[in-house]
Amino acid sequence: MSHVKELSLVKIDAYDVWKHKVLIDLGFIKKVELGAINEDISEEDYLKSLDPTNWKEQDHYAVLGLRRERHFASEDDVRRSYRKLVLKHHPDKRANNGIVNIDDDYFACITKAYEILGDPLKRRSYDSVDPNFSDDIPAVNLQSKNYFYDVFKPVFERNSRWSVSQPVPELGNENSSREDVENFYNFWYNFESWREYSYLDEEDKERGQDRLERRWIEKQNKVERQRRKKEEMARIRQLTDNAYTCDPRVQRFKENDKKEKLQKKIAREEARKAKLKEEEEAKRKALEEENRIKEAEAERQRALKEQSKKEKEALKKLKRKERKLLEQIFIECNYFAENDSEKLKNLENFDKICNIFSIEEIVSLKNAMNNSTENRKNLFLNEVEKFNNRINKEKEENVLKGSKSNNNASVNENSSKFWNHDDTQLLIKAVNLFPAGKKDRLDCIAEYVTLHTTSGMQ
Repeated sequence: MSHVKELSLVKIDAYDVWKHKVLIDLGFIKKVELGAINEDISEEDYLKSLDPTNWKEQDHYAVLGLRRERHFASEDDVRRSYRKLVLKHHPDKRANNGIVNIDDDYFACITKAYEILGDPLKRRSYDSVDPNFSDDIPAVNLQSKNYFYDVFKPVFERNSRWSVSQPVPELGNENSSREDVENFYNFWYNFESWREYSYLDEEDKERGQDRLERRWIEKQNKVERQRRKKEEMARIRQLTDNAYTCDPRVQRFKENDKKEKLQKKIAREEARKAKLKEEEEAKRKALEEENRIKEAEAERQRALKEQSKKEKEALKKLKRKERKLLEQIFIECNYFAENDSEKLKNLENFDKICNIFSIEEIVSLKNAMNNSTENRKNLFLNEVEKFNNRINKEKEENVLKGSKSNNNASVNENSSKFWNHDDTQLLIKAVNLFPAGKKDRLDCIAEYVTLHTTSGMQ
């Protein structure tokens, strides 16, 4: 009960015959022995060769004369074929010719075939193990990659019959969009098959002698069905994996993704460098601006210092001029003295006044003397008196400040004493020695006291 069947993996229509032959010649599709019926044997000879006791091994479609239509045959096709065979092969029709052996008559095979194919559930169970269906899947090799669509398209079309979800997405072609390709593989990687293997149960549970035996048979059958189902899903997964590996579109998408990823990486790196360059440029400009501001400020300070210096020089020059004019008045009046002693004293007071007085005060005194020639001496003596009062007042203030500062300051091991009488007199002497108006007067006084003290006062 064997015949040769080509592994076309799909139903071959007339316009596909040439392609089918090419695939066979290329080695993509081969001929194998599947144990199905010989195409050359007649239907009647095939029926007469059947063994009713071995009905599971028979081709039910061939029994009903539907060997070519197979799972494409409608329920009406099955019913009409069965009725036709009943009219021709029923034992009662052949009894008159004396050719019927009731014990092993092949008509039981016709009845069994209709019992299977006439019941949707039993027919589905038989279709799941149809001997004309090949479970072969293309391997991953150079030929599968070069002739991808011719190799894999018929395989997917053939296996799509097992899908619970219909219609099944098509494999497509070289121009298929990425979305269509991804949807196709998502469908097959999540493939839900209705294929089941109850037809291959080794034992019928109804033959069990009691309930325990029937449960045991059912359990064994269930285990075997699950094993076959698991192998089937692994086969579908392997088919999808092989196709995904050989699919030139997937490889192209991966290359595009790789290029896009590289371009994005390059763009990010260029953006990072541009940002870094921009930050460095901003820092450089900020530093240049800061240096410019500093230089401008330094230049301004130099200009102010130079201007101040010029103004001071001009003021000193003007003061020297005004002093000479005032001194000319003093010379004309013989320094307002009656004798040499008084002249020396007035000369000293004149020097003090000129050193201490501002230019405004000198000019004011000069103008006053020019305006009142008769009262010049009194004007001079009044200024001397004001000068002495100012000096005495500053002395008192300096003494008080010195005492308060020493009372409030922290005392260290080198300056742990209070001001004594000698130090106070030394301070007064220093104040008299360095009159008000002298540059760095306080520093000179402090240095003098420190240098001449005998008490260690700092």
